[in-house]
Amino acid sequence: MTEYFHAASVMNDATQLPIICDCDTGYGNFSNVQHMIKKYEAAGIAAVVIEDKLFPKVNSFVPGRQDL
Repeated sequence: MTEYFHAASVMNDATQLPIICDCDTGYGNFSNVQHMIKKYEAAGIAAVVIEDKLFPKVNSFVPGRQDL
């Protein structure tokens, strides 16, 4: 998360366009997601996208292998 957050912050500082970040599955459990959201929000990131897949992730096109 640290490297992605740093890159998002640099992009956000370089533009006035809204920055939307792909945050994978939130980098762990609920506490990690909560921490991540607070950091991105404080940095002024416009939005984050979090997948609702279980770990380990598999290709969504493989039938019957991915529970949501």
